[in-house]
Amino acid sequence: IFSAQQDAKFSGFRSGLSDYNLMKPGNVGLSVTMSTLDAGRSLIVCKEFPNAAAAKKYLNEMRNVNLLFREYKAGEYDLMLISADNFPRLFVKKDYAAYKAFYTKNYK
Repeated sequence: IFSAQQDAKFSGFRSGLSDYNLMKPGNVGLSVTMSTLDAGRSLIVCKEFPNAAAAKKYLNEMRNVNLLFREYKAGEYDLMLISADNFPRLFVKKDYAAYKAFYTKNYK
């Protein structure tokens, strides 16, 4: 997931990520969706990956595409992985800070 304040930059990132997936072999079947978590935070979700290793590889590759992030300064967004089981829980609880802390502690 890519998480940030929803604005014009956010929509631009979604378009850029969709284009990136179309240009990169192996990413064509990935879908990119946008969801509002709460009043201050929206998410761009790229799915579905065959396994966690594939998702992690994708995330690491995407981090190195500076053109995708050109509108953002460090600290204005988060990039994280989330499992199919945990994603609905995030939307039910709407506690992004708790998920970010969990992710940082266990996966970063």
